Amino acid sequence: MVLSAGQTGKFRLSSSGTMAGSPPVEAQFWCVPWASVERFGPERYDEAFLADLRMRLQGAGQPGSVWLEARREIPPWAASLPPPEQDAAFVAALVHTARRVKDCPAAAGFAGDFPPALRSDLTAGLKKYPRFVVFEPKCLKN
Repeated sequence: MVLSAGQTGKFRLSSSGTMAGSPPVEAQFWCVPWASVERFGPERYDEAFLADLRMRLQGAGQPGSVWLEARREIPPWAASLPPPEQDAAFVAALVHTARRVKDCPAAAGFAGDFPPALRSDLTAGLKKYPRFVVFEPKCLKN
C-alpha cells in the first residue's frame, strides 16, 4: 500500500497485520520526506519544516491518530553516500523529527517500508520516545 500525505481512512492496526474483532481505528497519514527534514546538508535540519509539522500535529485530533509516513526521498547532498551511510542519516533525520514532535499526542509513530536492519536501527533510535511506534504498510488493512 502506498500512503499519501493527508490520507485518512479506517484501518485495523496491529503488528501482525490484523486483529480479529478489533474496531477500526481512524488514522491519518502525513508524508514526511527525508529531503524536507534534512535538506541543507548532513545534520542540518529544516527547523521551519519541523516547526510547521509540530504545529499541525498539535491540532490534529485524538492521541495516536496521525502516522508520519517516512519517505526515503534522498536529499541531493546524500545522493553520493554509500547505502549504509544513507541509512544512518535517514534514521538520524527520523529520530530528530521524533524529538521535535515528541510532545504532540496525535503523533503515533512512523509508517514506512523499512528493510529489517533499518527498522531495527530506527526502533533503537526511538527508545527515548517510547510512544513512537514503527509500522510498515503491510500492517495496515482496510
